[in-house]
Amino acid sequence: MKIITKGYKNSKVQPFPEWDLEVQDAIYEAMNLIVGKHGFRTHFEIWRNCELIITIGHNIHTTLIEIRPPEK
Repeated sequence: MKIITKGYKNSKVQPFPEWDLEVQDAIYEAMNLIVGKHGFRTHFEIWRNCELIITIGHNIHTTLIEIRPPEK
């Protein structure tokens, strides 16, 4: 799965040690969930070659983690 990291409101992404501890834990869990995976399945469809988009915010409330299917 392709991983894209960007800053909140297009700000520069800070190094990992400078992130809030809750943000670090959330990112760590998200990365563990996608190890060896390339997509996801719903009841009706299977999506492959997805992207994990991580938007790093100031804290857990402004941080966004999402998996997007490929654009067609």
